[in-house]
Amino acid sequence: MDHAREKPGYFASENRVIAAVRNVTGTGQQRHPITFLVEACDDLVYCTGDLEDAVKKGLLTWEELKAELQECSGRDRLVAQTIRKAEKKSTIRYRIVGQGTRKSHRRFEPTQ
Repeated sequence: MDHAREKPGYFASENRVIAAVRNVTGTGQQRHPITFLVEACDDLVYCTGDLEDAVKKGLLTWEELKAELQECSGRDRLVAQTIRKAEKKSTIRYRIVGQGTRKSHRRFEPTQ
């Protein structure tokens, strides 16, 4: 069964609005590109929540997580800044999601 048809991501009462958006954007029956960004953000929230839970439950230390994030990011400046802020606030979830959202937004902003 086609997942997009089975679970379109909007209510039937919104059919007219969706049809108008598809007409204006030219996406037809294809998923709108922003859908992929929304799904990536959703994944980011769940993954960072799982990492935070692992630290809280003692399955992973903050130092281990920090070292892994630094290594995986190639010492990215934004990741380093996020880690510093997370250490001050004792939570990483909101910092990572916030930084990820801002970085993603900049990628999708139209250039002039």
